[in-house]
Amino acid sequence: MLEAKIKGDSKEGDLRRKITKGNLSQNSQMHKNRRMLG
Repeated sequence: MLEAKIKGDSKEGDLRRKITKGNLSQNSQMHKNRRMLG
């Protein structure tokens, strides 16, 4: 039971990491676009 909880937590952590990575890459793209426009 505890093992399953740990697995679930790590899965959630991976998802969060993916989401933050996605947000970071989107932000850098926005900065690049803004630099090109500006």
